[in-house]
Amino acid sequence: KILDFGIAKVSVASASADASSEDATAIKSPTMPGMIIGTANYMSPEQAKGKVVDARTDIFSFGVVLYEMIAGQLPFEGENALEMIGSILNKEPKPLNSEVPTEITKIINKCLRKDRDERYQTIKDVVIDLKDVKQDLEFQDKLERSIVPNQDENKTQIIQPATGGETKIQTASSAEYLISQAKGRKKAIVIGLGVLTLVIAGVAFGIYKFAFSKQSASTASFESMKITRLTDTGKAGSAAISPDGKYVVHVKQDAGQQSLWVRHIATGSNVQIIPPADVLYGRMTFTPDGGYIYFTKQEKGEPNFSLHQVPVLGGESKKLNPHANSPVTFSPDGKRIAFVRNTPGESAMILANADGTGEQSLAILKRPESFKTSGPAWSPDGKVIASGGIAVDENGNYQRILEIQVADGTIKPMASKWLDVGQIAWLADGSGLIMNNYTQGSNAAQIYQISYPQGEARKVTNDLLSYHGVSMTADSDSIVVVQEDRVYNIWSAPDGDTSRPKQLTRGSGKYEGINGIEWTPEGNIVFSSLLALAEDISIMNGDGSNPRRLTETRGTQPSISPDGRYVVFVVQVGGKSSIRRMDIDGGNAKQLTNEGELPNVSPDGRWVIYTAGESGQTRLWKVSIDGGEPIKLTDYESNRASVSVDGKSIACFYREQNNSPMKIAIIPFEGGKPTKLLSLPANFDLPRNRRIHWLPDGRSLAYVATKDGVSNVWSLPIDGGSPKQLTNFTTDQIIWFDLSRDGKPTLFSRGTTTKDVVLISGLKK
Repeated sequence: KILDFGIAKVSVASASADASSEDATAIKSPTMPGMIIGTANYMSPEQAKGKVVDARTDIFSFGVVLYEMIAGQLPFEGENALEMIGSILNKEPKPLNSEVPTEITKIINKCLRKDRDERYQTIKDVVIDLKDVKQDLEFQDKLERSIVPNQDENKTQIIQPATGGETKIQTASSAEYLISQAKGRKKAIVIGLGVLTLVIAGVAFGIYKFAFSKQSASTASFESMKITRLTDTGKAGSAAISPDGKYVVHVKQDAGQQSLWVRHIATGSNVQIIPPADVLYGRMTFTPDGGYIYFTKQEKGEPNFSLHQVPVLGGESKKLNPHANSPVTFSPDGKRIAFVRNTPGESAMILANADGTGEQSLAILKRPESFKTSGPAWSPDGKVIASGGIAVDENGNYQRILEIQVADGTIKPMASKWLDVGQIAWLADGSGLIMNNYTQGSNAAQIYQISYPQGEARKVTNDLLSYHGVSMTADSDSIVVVQEDRVYNIWSAPDGDTSRPKQLTRGSGKYEGINGIEWTPEGNIVFSSLLALAEDISIMNGDGSNPRRLTETRGTQPSISPDGRYVVFVVQVGGKSSIRRMDIDGGNAKQLTNEGELPNVSPDGRWVIYTAGESGQTRLWKVSIDGGEPIKLTDYESNRASVSVDGKSIACFYREQNNSPMKIAIIPFEGGKPTKLLSLPANFDLPRNRRIHWLPDGRSLAYVATKDGVSNVWSLPIDGGSPKQLTNFTTDQIIWFDLSRDGKPTLFSRGTTTKDVVLISGLKK
């Protein structure tokens, strides 16, 4: 292992190593200019924010190291990565010991300026200042050896400057004091500065050489990589770049409607090619000649996406196929297209002519296996279509990249397992793939390069932002992605009064409560929190004070037993979720199930209702809070259960068939067929309703509705009455909420999600 501030690169000793071995599938993450890689302790503010970095970022990191060498501790503190990053962004370093020379303190402080324009601009300037300090200390050392202290501490020395001027009188004891204070530290500092001034440039060159000297022919170069933001509205959807790199098409989401826009990169001009409508657009693809844009669209009330084309600068759009679940990929000659179609029981890779005719199935996967709908990619030689795929083994679901032979439909998986394979693009020479993928335990998707056919992976991006979709130019010099930034904190509304909400957690890069938040009977708050790229469960007082972690590994989706004794939660390992229980203080963890998610403890505290898969569909199950054999409650697609206050009914999401619209079902607590079905209200925000809540009277359900980017909680009567708004927020979005015992919405995970299109260029050697 070669370690560089916590970064490790595993070198495979033999080319014939077992492809399934840990070494053969390990992700390589070398340090590279332009990439945000490293331990959170040493990140600069701009690096932590995911902004474009330059040499001044390294100067900040060097300042952290220099501070740590002298003080014996880091300048910024935090119990986890996010707290550390919050400290870097919002706090100043602790003052150094007064014995540290003032000049050294000034150098470190200048290195650690949060505004990089106020830092040293080059490492050469740092070296010059360090040399000056070193020389001053060496001079003081010589002075120390030349002064003979007078034994009589009251006797004075007359110092007459050789060039004339004021005569100074100094007691011998003051000289002795200066010398005694210098002895304890000067020699070490002089030696240390000497070493530092010699190694600064050497270290920088060594890291650069390590990262780039051994790049294979199949590895793109990122040393000149540049990230440019193309939109600044925060309302972008999917995006694609034309093969010649001149145009970018993207979706704009505004006021509940979506429209298509084309941007000319060179001039920055934008043209709306399809006006806003109440539809949902999927991802898009330019034709190889750049003349048309292919896109998928789902009309309101329609179960499937359909495939369309439109001229690049606008005009009449044309429907090519009624059922396409993924964006298309073109054959190298532009004459054929491929896309994914999902139907009950199977998932197919479809081939067709470019005009949508001549459809045929190239390859079929039977459920629970399927092709990902994020986007396949046709290889430059025309022989292979690469696609993400979902598979199942003894550990549960996982994802991988599949190679589909165009000649005969043979499917061959690459060795590596992934958490979530996103959209795929081929490098122009066919030597590798670019895709986006989520890291285990993280809510931030990053971009990876995968060598082909070796399957070795390394990150192109590595920050706290999330990147979605990958569209590449024909020469592989540039890619376009959608960059997502989410900031969610915990808020409370005393007595349900949302006109004066109280923010309980603060800071950028926060993901507090986005996967679960609940009141305990004692008035404390249990919540999920993304810590150091792993999601954990924490607890804090009702006013936000005294936060502390309950899980040491990972955990999410907490549900509290009514007596406040237990926290039931979900743990994800290797792509498989299981239900566990622990004491309210985090002790005595116990596994209740081998699979499942979204647990909800029954009001009597005896049962845990949860969602788990069967035959490729989700079902509702229950298990004793003490463990035991799970009991199946439904034999139809159902999920996200919530038990009524009286414990007699369960509300859940329900779908009669794969292509049917989602509904809310009310079923008996013992399970069985729905006793009542409710259509989702028009304002129902399905993605933000991980769980609906029963109101205490048992006659209504509480849910999240979002309009114009602002979320509020509404109630839905189960007798078919009109929905009623319960909160009156005017900003932010709600991702999770909880009710007080009297049924008022009083606890929220709220924040903002901004999405913009970014261009990553300069990838060619």
